[in-house]
Amino acid sequence: RLDSISCRRGDDGRLVVLANVRNMGADDIYRVPFFTGDMAAFRVAATVTTVAGAQERFEAVRYIRLNVASGAVLALNSTLTPAADVTRIDVVADPDRVVPDPIRDNNTLSWRGAIDGANPQCDVRR
Repeated sequence: RLDSISCRRGDDGRLVVLANVRNMGADDIYRVPFFTGDMAAFRVAATVTTVAGAQERFEAVRYIRLNVASGAVLALNSTLTPAADVTRIDVVADPDRVVPDPIRDNNTLSWRGAIDGANPQCDVRR
């Protein structure tokens, strides 16, 4: 479950989106290798939209164990888009739909508005 999203200014001045997630499944998520050689992980992806309508997608991956009912905060890779140009942020937990959840009503959060580049705020809580 994606509980909340928020923004902060990174050390390099770019926008960083934070996603607070909770494992509400029946199983712990472990760091184990798949047959493909990839490691099992929990992913969160964000898409930012600018004033001009351009979009940028970026993500965060959690490779360490996420127990059932436990939570974690993932810092998504910082955007290349200047924070002041962002007018919309859409965040989705498990963007590849690895976890079987036909309803998926608790996996997305969106924010719309204007962001102050010096003090970015985009708080959305479920």
